[in-house]
Amino acid sequence: MLVSGGQFYGDVLYYATCGFDHFVWGKTYARPEPFYFWFYFFFMNFIWIVIPGYLIIEGSIVSARAIDKAQRQEKGKKVQ
Repeated sequence: MLVSGGQFYGDVLYYATCGFDHFVWGKTYARPEPFYFWFYFFFMNFIWIVIPGYLIIEGSIVSARAIDKAQRQEKGKKVQ
């Protein structure tokens, strides 16, 4: 989850800095054709938001189940 979080953060930061430069400074780092912007800049980078996002969610679910199971086992030991 840590590596996926780092990848997710890096990609969001990449989008944010490019968006900031575009809207504040008027600099665009993509070619002017819409295909290049939407396919290369947006879609090819968006993949690296979807995959780590899925892995973070999946890892959180598995971790929550493991913590819940450990807590139930610990409660059972204290009662006996």
